[in-house]
Amino acid sequence: MPELPEVEAVRRVIEPQIQGLAIEQIIVKRPEVVAHPAVNEFCCRLRGQICDRVVRRGKFLVIMLKSGDRIIIHLRMTGCLLLTPTDYPEEKHTHIILRLNSNKELRFSDTRRFGRFWLLQKGEADTYSGIEKLGKEPLAPDFTAEYLSARLGKRKKSRLFRIVCHFLFKRMTCLRKSIWKQRDGITETHRFYRFTAMRESLARFADQRFAAW
Repeated sequence: MPELPEVEAVRRVIEPQIQGLAIEQIIVKRPEVVAHPAVNEFCCRLRGQICDRVVRRGKFLVIMLKSGDRIIIHLRMTGCLLLTPTDYPEEKHTHIILRLNSNKELRFSDTRRFGRFWLLQKGEADTYSGIEKLGKEPLAPDFTAEYLSARLGKRKKSRLFRIVCHFLFKRMTCLRKSIWKQRDGITETHRFYRFTAMRESLARFADQRFAAW
């Protein structure tokens, strides 16, 4: 499953390559991948739109369009976005193709077909993807040690703490085990240093994935 660093790497790779490009044709091979709106509307509304930028929110990717509309994408377990020339051989499990000008295609492939697309109009409230339910962005300036400490509170092995350990420290097994063992005795200083290590690790993993591309 692509984790936050991998999703951030995808964003960094794709964004500069699609900025300013127009969507000329949309090919949907698996209709269920388009969660909102209906496939016909999805294709009609996207045709002719121009890509502006790509942002990441948690593990969601959002392609912002010049019109103010936005494409929200979640890769889920096995989803993959690939920007290719139009004549590049197609992957076996390619479900959506956005054919761009400059002879490029943005292709979405997904072996297990859990990934989803949502297309929202400018100003439309997102009541579909679940992105609005996310907490603060872990790499944003306002995601602080104090914020995390306040959210965790003093609850022993809270659900939020388990989620933080599972996702943010997934690649830091030794540190994660240490946190579990010392959860009750953690001081504010310990929290700060571990929070700093978490932030640095997320950023480092994103840089490593981006460099690998």
